[in-house]
Amino acid sequence: ALSLIAAPAAADSICDIPPHRWEAELRDGLVGPWIVDNGPGIGKFGTIVRQLPQEPDQKADILPHDESVGMLLHSPEGPLMYDISFVPDERWNLSSATDSPFADLEQLNSADIGFLAGDGCNIDDLPRVLMEAEAMIDGTRLEATIHLFMVNEEILVGAGAWIMLPDGVHMEGRRPITMHRPSGTEAQQ
Repeated sequence: ALSLIAAPAAADSICDIPPHRWEAELRDGLVGPWIVDNGPGIGKFGTIVRQLPQEPDQKADILPHDESVGMLLHSPEGPLMYDISFVPDERWNLSSATDSPFADLEQLNSADIGFLAGDGCNIDDLPRVLMEAEAMIDGTRLEATIHLFMVNEEILVGAGAWIMLPDGVHMEGRRPITMHRPSGTEAQQ
């Protein structure tokens, strides 16, 4: 279960913003520094499936990018730039269905995410933020996708997935991800 404490929902909740207005009303509010919490996940290496441990937090900056915004993730493997979009026409399934970006990530459930958003918020009414990146790491192409629910202007919750084929071996992983604004001590580090 998620271990964040939610602030009460304001009278004008993020859930009250119509999906066709998400990008116009929320995009610029994403700009600035973020901390990315990488929870424990699932990794598949060829035919081997194993648990992935929680990783250290990473710093990220969401920056104005053309007519939208992008996220620069400061990763140990090097910086990674994600394109960001709001996806009002998609519904994300938190089930264990194999086509769900959240499959096998039992730490995520709609009740927890709805609780974080506050009274009266249904997970299907939360803005959905999609982040996508491609990069070369040690000569191998990496595709990374992050599906996040915008709980409020300070917290995004969801899951990240990546796929690589080093030396022809299929590798993929999924893990829960929470992004939050840095606190005073995190901002100084």
